[in-house]
Amino acid sequence: MEITHKRAFEQPALRQAYLDEIVETAGRKPDFVDSYQYISETDSRRILREQESPIPEDQQIPGAFAAQLENQIRKPSTVYFTEENFSSNVKVLYQNGYPSSDFEITNRTEIMNHETEHAKHYMNGLPGISLDKFNFDNPFEKALFLSASEVIAHGSHIQALGESQPTSDYPKLYQQFLIKEFKRYMGQSGQLLKSGNVNPELLGELQRTTPELRFKAL
Repeated sequence: MEITHKRAFEQPALRQAYLDEIVETAGRKPDFVDSYQYISETDSRRILREQESPIPEDQQIPGAFAAQLENQIRKPSTVYFTEENFSSNVKVLYQNGYPSSDFEITNRTEIMNHETEHAKHYMNGLPGISLDKFNFDNPFEKALFLSASEVIAHGSHIQALGESQPTSDYPKLYQQFLIKEFKRYMGQSGQLLKSGNVNPELLGELQRTTPELRFKAL
């Protein structure tokens, strides 16, 4: 990459250009993404608050996120890449010898294989299931949509990391964290599927099209 993570870490003015290069390297921007934007921690907290997904002040913000369902259903999403990717924790990793190329792997997969996947779901529905199948006025079906989207996006992210060629153990450690989150969302989805508050037809469709959820619904 012309603009490496290390350069963007050292020069904040380059961070949007760094993100743009990640997207350009991956290919054409998909039509279900309105834009990819780098934002500060302050703006991240404000946007998440506005979307009724506030992050407590003593907790770190996510490295990236797609605009939430209420604002983006059936419309292109904005995918945000946050200041957390250049935090003091990252500085410590650099001081311990971790290479810029491995941060580029984790950033690329997070943006292109995880958050872009959410944007696709918000616009087009889940794989094999249109948005019309969900009753978003039913809080259980709405929560199930979001949880199933997380399962699928985490699976995509985990697979992409597994196909990468890192230099250090950082992407592997990050992948291990994602696997834990994947299992957590599987459990959450399973509870919603078994709640008795989901349309049986939708339940069958999810079991058929999302193998990750099949056994959690027993």
